[in-house]
Amino acid sequence: MRSSVQLWTLRDAAAADGLDAVVRLVARAGFTAIEPFALAATVDDVAPAVRELGLEVPTAHAELDTEDLDAVFDAAERLGTRTVVQHMFPAERWSTEGLAVTAGVLERAAVAGAARGIRVAVHHHDDELRTQVDGRPALLELADRLGREVGVQVDVNWAALADLDPVDLVKTLGDRVVAAHLKDGPGTGANDEQVALGRGRLDLDGFLTVLPTDAVVVLSLDAYRGDPVEAVEASRAWLDERGVR
Repeated sequence: MRSSVQLWTLRDAAAADGLDAVVRLVARAGFTAIEPFALAATVDDVAPAVRELGLEVPTAHAELDTEDLDAVFDAAERLGTRTVVQHMFPAERWSTEGLAVTAGVLERAAVAGAARGIRVAVHHHDDELRTQVDGRPALLELADRLGREVGVQVDVNWAALADLDPVDLVKTLGDRVVAAHLKDGPGTGANDEQVALGRGRLDLDGFLTVLPTDAVVVLSLDAYRGDPVEAVEASRAWLDERGVR
């Protein structure tokens, strides 16, 4: 099982020093892979350090609801990325009426990506799990409407905040889970109560156990109150203890 860091975790450092410096910081912390955000817009900033340091970019977040999918997949090919993840859809796209539009966006992107050997997936927050369509979470209804070529990136914390068991969610989705966002926290309350891996109450060991062995585990502290650099370093040590490289 591979691990990486979602660069949005260090967005404040990126704003101050640039994404190139952040990629190098992640490498110094012991990670050998990254997950960029806004792929088409940031590829020029991350590509030089990725190439120089020999980092992997197995997954990347991007906007797939766009007329210019070529720009997205060009950027993915440049970084050697084989899975491009839709970062989010607005809440209304998970309603009964909006789900057909959401499915259409992902189907179109999946066809375009497959022609270039790239898989697409969707990342979820809590809206996708709280919203019910035909009596079940909208994310699961969406998965059933799509071909299995469209993957899911499960977020352990967002699932918990939506009052779902993240372990059960992974079991339900099975091999559709191509990647996971790993973070820790109390499992209740607000999303901004995140902590470094192993310092919260989420069952991360159980979560890792049920993930497909080829899934990419991505550290994603998207709303961390403390020093995110220290959290990245502490989380790297936690992953090392579990043999997750």
